[in-house]
Amino acid sequence: MNLIRIVTISLFTLALIACGGGGSPVKDSSNDSATDNNSTDGGTAGGSSDVTSVSGRNITFLPLSILETSQEYSGSSEDNVFITERFFPFIHGVLLSTFNAKTLELQEATIDDFVITEDDQLLDSNESFPILQKVGAIPTYLHSAIVIDVSNSVKDSVELSNIASETKSLIALMQGSDDPVIANQRFTIWVFAGRVKELTSGFTEVKTVLDAALDQITNPNLINEISSSSSLNEAIVEAVGRFDGNGEGASDTPFLFRDRNGINNDLIEGVSTDRIQLSSLIVITSGDDTLGVFSNEQVKVAIESQSQVVFPSQISSAGGIEAGSITKNFGKPFIAVLVGKDKNREIEASVSSNASNILDLRDSNLTQLRFADKVAGFQKSLIELRKREGDRYFLRYASPFRQGSHERIIKTGAVDVNYSLTAPIEIGDFQNIGMPSEEYFPGIISSVEITTERNEYLQNLININNTNIFYPATRWTKTVFANTDYSWSLNGTPLGSDPITGAVTVAQSAVTGISTLSLTNNALGETKSIQLTSTTDSIFLAFDGLTGFPLNGQTIARDDLGYIDLNASEPVDPDNPVAPEYVFQIKYQDYNVPLESYAYELDIPSAIEKDPNDDAAAYDFNSIIGGFQIKKSFIDNIAGPVIVTVKNTALNTEAVFTIIR
Repeated sequence: MNLIRIVTISLFTLALIACGGGGSPVKDSSNDSATDNNSTDGGTAGGSSDVTSVSGRNITFLPLSILETSQEYSGSSEDNVFITERFFPFIHGVLLSTFNAKTLELQEATIDDFVITEDDQLLDSNESFPILQKVGAIPTYLHSAIVIDVSNSVKDSVELSNIASETKSLIALMQGSDDPVIANQRFTIWVFAGRVKELTSGFTEVKTVLDAALDQITNPNLINEISSSSSLNEAIVEAVGRFDGNGEGASDTPFLFRDRNGINNDLIEGVSTDRIQLSSLIVITSGDDTLGVFSNEQVKVAIESQSQVVFPSQISSAGGIEAGSITKNFGKPFIAVLVGKDKNREIEASVSSNASNILDLRDSNLTQLRFADKVAGFQKSLIELRKREGDRYFLRYASPFRQGSHERIIKTGAVDVNYSLTAPIEIGDFQNIGMPSEEYFPGIISSVEITTERNEYLQNLININNTNIFYPATRWTKTVFANTDYSWSLNGTPLGSDPITGAVTVAQSAVTGISTLSLTNNALGETKSIQLTSTTDSIFLAFDGLTGFPLNGQTIARDDLGYIDLNASEPVDPDNPVAPEYVFQIKYQDYNVPLESYAYELDIPSAIEKDPNDDAAAYDFNSIIGGFQIKKSFIDNIAGPVIVTVKNTALNTEAVFTIIR
């Protein structure tokens, strides 16, 4: 067994760069060979636009991706990196929301509202086949950190037992919410004075465990352990987590707040077509920081370390956006509850400047502290703003360009607020983008896809309780295929389809555990597979990193896996040619569970793992973000089947598949 520690958003990653709203260009943080380095460029409020869409409607948009603003938190080599999905080299995609450009209210959109150019050339829809799809139900999860101040400025004026009791009521209220994202959220409990201490062992939703942790704040031994001063800023930074750097206040001490020792307590966020992971921070404090271990500016960086680009909420009376306010970074939802005696006392800028909502209860009835109702309401509204449920679109198109450097711009025909997405794209020859050239169709790649009656985009794993009627489609081609060109199967058993629509209906009783639904375009000889489930229990899936083909329980021929040439990106020297070194790229992902940092075990019998300290050492496989690469030569040299087992050791889930020659 080889233990692999991964802290990642378990997605295909693509480089999205942001310049919209005042950001600066950045680069991709992924190591994938097919990347798309993008930048966003926010337009101006008011005036006219030189962009003309087919629809002519006044619609604008914003990307939904999470912006990693600081390398101290992302672990990247650069600041301002969007974390998004990666697609095939010539198929580009953006997850976004659309708005009325005058009122900035959510508004339905079509692909005709968008204008796409590459190298200042308007893309021909008959060549690029742009498509805008609604994205249906996306599993959404919430992690919250509750941070409680027990320094002298609090405990000398407020009964800590009252804070504990009201926090218990807050958690109970949230867990009783009619919003499943709010109700099913997981919590960590932190306490601070001169030191910061976690009272839970990572995230948990178990009420008895949370209540027991809250009972600890009245323990005198705990108070004595963490001293009586106030390190408010340090508590915020540590509760946010992932920080790896030095304090900049009264101390330049190095700190490492990333998940470690198997305890997951970092507030990690990610938005994709497969999963949305959100977070929130609730701090109950007097508002004092007497130690200055971290500066107020560092708290701002922590809160905005994972941001979404949003339009300001303030709309002028004339119905347009306020002058000078185009977009802003919306960092982690941060709710502050102020308690204590002196309401006129100045609070730290770390709170006053960064909190999304402040509930000032100083000088109120300190024997009957009440904040549960308002804090729960604050959290729900902030999370609704962040997840943009009901207005999530997926825009994709096929690029006609191949070799060389190109620039892509996505705009709309908006005149009031014209937001654009600009992407520098670097594409080498066929060898340089991964698979051998013979694997590609001439021209635009065709692709079989499973969709819904409303032509929604479907993920790799679908809960049958949300969607059970599936429709055939083939993208990136002019050819129109008849329903008779398609065939369906469930776990290898043929399914009959509707003769008029070509759709299949899958009964809930037919899905046990994980079932594989496959659609084949017989005219092209292409198959698309997705996996179905009826459970909300944790599921661990492995799939081909290039084709997306699900691998759980499969026996797959070597040549049916997509493969890449590790040497393809090297400069071509005709006098010293480099022999191809082909590898299969396998990805894996946890479904139906919150996004956390998990430990994985990878078992490939007889295979040697790459030595990270010795590039010259022989190896058969190596770990990458969210997966691994296994050498084709290793498979070629093994006479029998190669059984691969990947385990999530924390959730006790696994994916097992077999590769044969």
